[in-house]
Formats: sequence, C-alpha cells, structure tokens
Amino acid sequence: MPNSNEQLAYSILRANNIAVLRRIGYKEYVFFGDVPDFYTEIFPSSQGDKQAKHTPDEAMLDYFELVCVTPWDYSPMLEIFLEEAEEFFNDGRPGSISSGVWQEDGRVEEPSALIAKAVRFGEEQLLIIRLLREEFIDRANILRKARVQLLENRKMSKSLELFREKSKVSSLPKVLDRVDFMAILQNEMEKAQITSTSLALIILNIDDFKQVNDTYGYEVGDKVLKSFEELLLSSMRRNDIVARYSDEEFVALVPRSTGKQAGRIAEKLCSNIAETPVAEISLTASLGYTLLRHEESAQDFIMRAILAMREAKKRGKNRACAR
Repeated sequence: MPNSNEQLAYSILRANNIAVLRRIGYKEYVFFGDVPDFYTEIFPSSQGDKQAKHTPDEAMLDYFELVCVTPWDYSPMLEIFLEEAEEFFNDGRPGSISSGVWQEDGRVEEPSALIAKAVRFGEEQLLIIRLLREEFIDRANILRKARVQLLENRKMSKSLELFREKSKVSSLPKVLDRVDFMAILQNEMEKAQITSTSLALIILNIDDFKQVNDTYGYEVGDKVLKSFEELLLSSMRRNDIVARYSDEEFVALVPRSTGKQAGRIAEKLCSNIAETPVAEISLTASLGYTLLRHEESAQDFIMRAILAMREAKKRGKNRACAR
C-alpha cells in the first residue's frame, strides 16, 4: 500500500486533474497513482488494459485493470505527441517536452482543454496528461480549426510513417520525390500548428547547373545530381526531411527550428556545397529559407522560400537569404 505521503501526492495529482503514466517500453505505459475523473471520461478502458506486473498495490489490481493505458488510441492529438515523446525518451535527453493545448470535443461536459508533457526524472520516464479549464479555452479554440484539418487528412500520416521508416539510423536515408514530400509537408505543417512548434523550410537551386550539362553531358549531370543528394543528406540533421523539388532544385524541411537555427543550417549547407566537389565538379548553390506562419497554406510557405532563394540569386549566388 502507498504510505501517507505517497497517497497525499496521488490525491493532489487527482485533485488537479493530472494523470501520470509511467513508460516501461516503446509505446508501452502503465498508470501511476490515482486516476482523475476526466481521464476515464475521455479515455475508456478495454479488456486489454491490464497492469498486473506493474501495479503499485496488488490489492488494487482489479481497479487498475480497468484503466486505459493507450489513451492515444482515442485522441489524434495525443497520438501525434506520442511520436515526439518516444523520440525524446529514446534520445536520452534530460528535462521535458510539452504538447500544444487541444480539446477533445464531446468527451467532457464542461468546457475544457488538454495538454500533455513527456518528463524524465532520473531513470523514470513519465507521460503526463492534464485537464485544463476555462483560462485555456480561448487558446484551445484557436487550435480547433487545425484539429479539424488534421482529422480530415489523417490518411497522410501513412506517408509520414513511411518516411520515418526510411529515415531510421539503421537504414540508408533517401531523398524523397516531390509527391511524397508534399504529402509529408502538409502533415508536418498541421503538426507544427497543433503543437505550437516551429517549422523551417529551406529551398536551394544549384547555380548554373545548365553549364554542367552543356560541358559534360546529361549522363555526367545525372551522376552529379546523385552525388549532390548524398552531400545534402550528410549535411542535414537526423530528423530533417530532404526532397528533390525539380531538376536542380531541392528542399529541406527542418522541424523544431527557430529562424536563427534555420539560418545557421542554411549557411552551413551553402558552405558545404561550395567547399565539397561533387563528382569532381565544383558547385555552388543559392538558398532561401523561411519559417511557417500561422494558418498559411503549403503553397504560400513554399513560395516564400522560393522568393528568398531568388533573392540569393540576385545578390550574386552562392549564399542563403531569409524571407
């Protein structure tokens, strides 16, 4: 049985509408402490929800067997955040990460909103879900439109999952084609809007690539582009998304990046291209980068990066410009 101090802590968490799940494996969690009323309203239990090996009190086994330990099965917002949380836990980083605020329509009677947090306390890895009340409703309503868009486009998540499989460290990363990139771009934009995180887009055009084809022929030009793709992949971060947008134009999607960080990445990429011969041919590139703005379309997001890239061309090429 929990001692008096532990029981007091459990009661405080429950009174403040805070649910805590302890991570015991990849996407595997058990409930910790008392279960708040809102949790059972929003996340119904199933016959598969059992915690026999992990209950803090064997006398409470039947009670804990009725608690849902896969709440993301009932919430697309939480399903999105779970991916971020699992990556956070697997990276071994200290501290915590938070989701944005969202609402689960029709699940609770009073106006409310939810927020989730992934926290590491020493060896403990916890997923915390908190019910918020009226002071957060306005913010949740702002995100409501993005939530509806996400639900309408959930099929796109399969494209994102496919990319994640391709991008595992154990496999060779690949440069995506334009079709796959556009599907993933839409998904990443929605996720950034819902979770209130930043998203940067970099677009680059190889300077004077026509001269390569005219001088060496199209067969050599194709080999140069293939080698150029490898250079791009090696220059980007682990979770960045790289795609070929047109013949000699490439894009990179950089999640959770501020304007300064995106600028540093673009400048580094520009330098790497200029300093690294590709298939024994020296190249430079003009880059444009920008950050996603609130509720803008993918077309506007891309066009702003293209305009920044064109500005780099006007300024003499072999440089990165922001917009």
